[in-house]
Amino acid sequence: MNILVDNFLFILTINNNTQNIYFNTHSIKKQYENQKNNNLNNEDKIKCFNEAVDYFYNFWIYINNKSKSIYTNNFNIDLIEIDLPLNFYINIGIKLNQLRPIFDNYLSKSIIKIENERVKKIMEFFFTIYKSVKPIEII
Repeated sequence: MNILVDNFLFILTINNNTQNIYFNTHSIKKQYENQKNNNLNNEDKIKCFNEAVDYFYNFWIYINNKSKSIYTNNFNIDLIEIDLPLNFYINIGIKLNQLRPIFDNYLSKSIIKIENERVKKIMEFFFTIYKSVKPIEII
């Protein structure tokens, strides 16, 4: 398992043997400990989120340039509260749209596990706006 990014909130890894990409949050307990121990405010948490999204985006650009394998995205999102501005969701949508041709060639599906019901509803709404080129399973 190769770690691509590991910050206060997220860990992004890839298993090259199975072609699985894992975009996970640390446990809620660890997120709260990190928030307390590092005095993270909302702006710091948004920076961590942006860092993970940027690595995810850049990794898929790398796949497009270097790989011939088909990958599966695995997301496990259980975040502490972050007030994300609307433009953040718009920027994610723009990045996902830019990745559409790459997803079409190198992605089999995405599996998204979300513990928080509020976040699950937000993601379900987001995916009514952003139409994926490959299947998305929200559990």
